[in-house]
Amino acid sequence: MTEQPSEDEPVPEGLIALIGSIQGPADLAERHDDYLRERMERRFGNAERSTRR
Repeated sequence: MTEQPSEDEPVPEGLIALIGSIQGPADLAERHDDYLRERMERRFGNAERSTRR
């Protein structure tokens, strides 16, 4: 089981700097899975189509 950080622990400055360096639309994280799925389909075709009978 993973230990959860307490709310009293400060966020490391490096993490704040990393998060602040990401430039993109507000829904970037929400669209990430869709983006990867679309890229894989463009590159390799639709795997569901080829594996269904």
